[in-house]
Amino acid sequence: MSIKEETYRGLIIKAGCFELAGAARYITSLLISRAGSADPALIELPVTHLLFADEVEALDATLAHGRLLVDTLVYESMRR
Repeated sequence: MSIKEETYRGLIIKAGCFELAGAARYITSLLISRAGSADPALIELPVTHLLFADEVEALDATLAHGRLLVDTLVYESMRR
């Protein structure tokens, strides 16, 4: 399993990548949590509806998806 993480808008986005046995394709998981917090993740989900050709593509796409989710959370919290 490969992992890549980044801090975005004060939240940690972590992508994990798993190779499907015998398929030469990858699925990912996504975890979003507060930076410096011992609290559980705000979002934790497998991203199994997409298959990727390699690890780099899988991790980069999942981090981009995480940034989109963070932006959506920020936007929604501003509307309240």
